[in-house]
Amino acid sequence: MPVGFGSGGVSKLTDITGGVDNVVLLPLPLPLPSSSSSAASSSAEGTQVGARLLFSSDVFVDEDAPAADPIAASAARDKDEDEDGINVVKYSSLPVRSWDRWLDAKMGHVFSATVPQESLSGGAAGSSAPPPPPLTSADATDQLAGLATCCPSAPFGGTEDFSLSRDGRFLAFSARPVLAPDEAWATNRHIYVKASVAEAAGGAGSKEDEGLGLCLTLDNPEGYDTNPVFSPDGSTLAWLSMSTPQYEADAARVKLCTLQEIGGKLTPGPVRT
Repeated sequence: MPVGFGSGGVSKLTDITGGVDNVVLLPLPLPLPSSSSSAASSSAEGTQVGARLLFSSDVFVDEDAPAADPIAASAARDKDEDEDGINVVKYSSLPVRSWDRWLDAKMGHVFSATVPQESLSGGAAGSSAPPPPPLTSADATDQLAGLATCCPSAPFGGTEDFSLSRDGRFLAFSARPVLAPDEAWATNRHIYVKASVAEAAGGAGSKEDEGLGLCLTLDNPEGYDTNPVFSPDGSTLAWLSMSTPQYEADAARVKLCTLQEIGGKLTPGPVRT
């Protein structure tokens, strides 16, 4: 489990049962709660230092509706299936296997959570009070809630498959479109961007986004786009792109796209090579 280091010593940040992988902890300015005093707001110019915690966890995506806490729900379902001793999967389409494992209804999803400064520093500054309790799965938001797609991409994907802008405004990730008839032989991955990690899946985007967010790679409909990285000021996203379908040894090219919010809507500029 990740821990925070500060003047107050070491504090446990999470207490999550169900598997946490590919952890990224990014310090960033966070809005002050609306209940904060005017003195605190003026002294900090309306911000406080905290962090955004991003991680991936395998969760079930075949429920009729996403669970409020998909990590806990998936852990409970795993426990029930282990106790029943039944391990049966009915396949209605290909693929049924990926590399060294049989596929089931669990897929890796990116989760986000806000970590207060007190948790990072081991307690409030100048206070002997203990730090806040560790975050649980109920504190995390599934950025792909209910969607039958993976991020990171199995079996080799990791933190390079998703990226958060330094100011916390944009989340970019690489994922394949939601299950398609050609999934068994397709190598397609798209780059998607969400205007805020606080949004649940299904936010504003292009018509083709299927709830994943704004797709930046519609001009490469069958290619492999991955490794999104934001510039330090968060205004530009770069990623690697292969254009030849079903050819995983294609030359990778660097793509760039500027991003901005206009009237609360995420607006991308032209994609450049």
